[in-house]
This record gives sequence, C-alpha cells and structure tokens, in this order.
Amino acid sequence: MMKLTWRRIALFGALVLVLAAVGAYVLRDFGFAWNPLNGRNGAVQQNATAASDQGTPGGMAAGSGNAYPVAGGRSAGSQSGVALGLLEEWVKSITKNEGSGAPELIQSIMQSLHDNPNGNAAFYQRLRQVIEDQSIDASRKLELIAALDRAATPAALQLLVELSQGNLPANLKQVALNAIAHTGEYYWDKQSLAQVAPVLQQLWLQSEGPELLRSVAMAMAKVGDAASINALMETVLNNSRSLADIEHSNDPRISAAWAALKGNQSPGLIPVLQGELQSSTNGLQASVAANLLAGMVQVEATQALFSWAQGAGDKYATVAGEAFAKIQTYDSLQFLNSALAQNPPFKSNLVRTAILAAVKK
Repeated sequence: MMKLTWRRIALFGALVLVLAAVGAYVLRDFGFAWNPLNGRNGAVQQNATAASDQGTPGGMAAGSGNAYPVAGGRSAGSQSGVALGLLEEWVKSITKNEGSGAPELIQSIMQSLHDNPNGNAAFYQRLRQVIEDQSIDASRKLELIAALDRAATPAALQLLVELSQGNLPANLKQVALNAIAHTGEYYWDKQSLAQVAPVLQQLWLQSEGPELLRSVAMAMAKVGDAASINALMETVLNNSRSLADIEHSNDPRISAAWAALKGNQSPGLIPVLQGELQSSTNGLQASVAANLLAGMVQVEATQALFSWAQGAGDKYATVAGEAFAKIQTYDSLQFLNSALAQNPPFKSNLVRTAILAAVKK
C-alpha cells in the first residue's frame, strides 16, 4: 500500500512539471518571458529588442507601465538597439491614436539613448525620417525632440543641429534650437556630457548663425566644464576693450557668449570663475570674472569674490567696487556684512575701501 502511494505521488509530481513547462512555452509565444528580477518587464525588453533587430514594432502594448525603468534592475531600453524598437512602437501607438502609452515609450527611449551614448545609429536615422514625416502631427514630434536633448549624446546633439538648420516648419526648428540650449539640463547625472562638450566647442567655432550661436553658448555654459567656459571667456575677452563693450556688443558671437555666461547659475561655474580671477593679468579679465561671480545667487560665489579681493592689488580697486555693488541677494549681503565686521586683512586698502563703499549703498 505504501509503495502504491509513493508511486502516485511521483506520477503527480511529474505531471505538474510537464504542465508548468507547457504553460511557460505558451506564455513565451505570447511575449511573456518571465524574469524573476523584473517581472513582466522581461517581455517588454524581449519584444523591443526583437523589434530593433527586425526593424518592425515589437510586442509591447501601448500604455504599458513597464516601459519605465524598474527600480533596482535594468531599464527596458538599456540594451544596444532597443531604442529603435521603442521608436517603432511609439509610431504605431500614435498612428492608431493609442497615445496613452506614448509618454512611457518616450521615457524609455530617453533612458535607452542615455545608457548607450555611442550607439543607436539606426535609431537616429529612423528618427529623422519620423520627424520629417508630414503625416505625423507636429505636437507629437515635439516629444521626440525633447527626448534628444534629455538624452544628451553626441549623435543626438548633431541631429538637433541638423534639424534646426533643415527644412522643418519654423516652430519645430525653434524647438530644436531650444533643445540644444537645454543639453546640460534635466533628470539625471549625464555621464555623456564629457563626450558632448567637445562637440559643442567645435560647433561654437564653426557656427555663424545668431540663433545657433546662442543655443550652443547656452549649452556650453550649462555643461560647465572648464574648456567650455574658457572658450566663452576667450570670445568676450579677445574682442573687447571694456566690460561696457561686451555688454553693448553687436557681434552675435560676443553677445551669445556673454548672455550664456551671465545666465549660468550653476555652482560648478564658481571655481572656474575663481580661477579666472586668480590668474587674471589685466583689468578686463578680472572685471568679467568678478562681475559674473557678483551676479550669481549662491553665497559661495560671493565668498570666492571676497577671497580674491583680499589678495588683490591697488589696480583692482575699481573692478572690486563695481563688482561688489552688483551683489543683491540677502544671504550674500549678510555674509559681506559679517565678514567686514571682523576687520579681515586686505592686501590693498583701496580695495577694502571700495568694497565698504559698495556694500553701504
């Protein structure tokens, strides 16, 4: 009797295993490749990869929330080539007026491009075709252009430049220009910015149009690496005799560089400008760097300016007075009043007097 019972148990167990295997096979045919780490997200990744390999839309349902990156795991678009499949799925979604899933697909496209900054050549080629397709509503194309600037890859930047100079409607060209200017912004710590910065610097040297110059200058300032900031500083310094010349220049390159530098409030700019001040060999270089620091809202910028002033010679008294007179933020003024009340040492009494006069105004 006992042997019969164990035999039945063994047969039952074997039957369960067979049914489980058949079930898994059937589910796989329908695109549900279960992943114990990512859950159903495995199906999204599998289908998007297949779509990119075949050049046709994958099996991800429009509106699926699994297009978002999964916490603690890899995103749906983290493999090379997935972006193309996601793009095709996006086109299919909006063509069938199933737009509810489009934002999720855009999010996954951005993640895919960001994760693979040197790949996705087929994606960018296809994306250009989609943006130039007149049958697709312009408002939908704006989503794709936004994905390019937020991805911040060299290929995305190059495509944005081409779109801004192409035969698109004026509103889309302007959006492309805006996207170039936003390259250093949004969402995540963009490791690809180190690769984008040299591309921006080359564009800065080669571009002529005022609109493109403004966008590239803004992007360089927001990326904020020393080479980009130095390139903008050289533009305003090498072609001007005074700060007034810079501020009222009709040269589109100088105007673009100065506007980008003045509009940059990134904390990363502070040490770069502090270095410019410390290494300045003439009044104009010191005046430009000092005025840019004075225009920043962070108290750290004022502290850097104050530190320089303490070691500046008599010839910089006018520069210091003009710069400190432009400081307006409450925290910075509080710092100055507190610092000056402690009677700190100054190399130049003229500089100290100029700062005291500026703060009292």
